[in-house]
Parts: sequence; C-alpha cells; structure tokens
Amino acid sequence: MLSVFAMVLLLLGEARILGSEDPTAADGIGIVLVTLGVLLLATVVYLGVWSAALPITGGVILTVVGGFYLYFPSVARDETLRLLATDASRTTVIYGIVASTMGVVFVVGVLLLVAGWALAVARRRGRALGAFRERVRRA
Repeated sequence: MLSVFAMVLLLLGEARILGSEDPTAADGIGIVLVTLGVLLLATVVYLGVWSAALPITGGVILTVVGGFYLYFPSVARDETLRLLATDASRTTVIYGIVASTMGVVFVVGVLLLVAGWALAVARRRGRALGAFRERVRRA
C-alpha cells in the first residue's frame, strides 16, 4: 500500500503542475508532492533489500492499475470521474487521469516489479555464494 500512496502523491503533484495557469512558473506544492512520491517509491525499493515482497506487490498493483488506464482510457476516465471527482476536485482528478493514461502508473509499476525481481534474485545468489564460501572455509 505504500507504493499506491506514493503513486497517489506523485499523480497529485503532476496534476498540480499540469494544471498550473502559468506553465513557466513552478508550482511549489506540486513539486513537493512529486518529490515526496518519488522518495516513497525509493523507500519501497530500498525496503526490498529486507524483503522483495514489498516492491513486487506494489509493482503488480501499479502495473495492473496502470495497464487499465493505458489500455482502456475511456472506461478508466469515466469510472475515475464517477468515483472521485467532486466540484472542487474535478480539475485535479482530470489532470491525474491524463498522467495515468499517458502510462506513468504503468511504467512505475513495471519498474517496481523488475526492481523487486532483481532484488529477490540477488538475495538468492548472495545466499548461495555465502553457503559456498562457508563450505570452502570449513574444508
């Protein structure tokens, strides 16, 4: 769920940046939200050193959700607007949908999935190497 929360922060930040009235001016809150989202995603990957289940689970969830937004954009747009949009948040939700349908969520999900898989393989190889070194040292 940490990866989903990080992705929500990332999309909210992107929505604020995309919705800025002046495209040349920086939106401080949007930049902070994107930075927090990226830092949380980096934390998810770092926690994969302890257990690869966290980035793999987050990657699967974000890949499925991102794939839905990427491959079925009209259905995703309609359902997201129906479930999340209010009068006050409609613009932010629309910009979040734009970022999602461009493949941002899908790409982040695939990257988390691959990072988790790589961490699991590296951990498995490290255990095998450690066992081999222990056998050689005893002999």
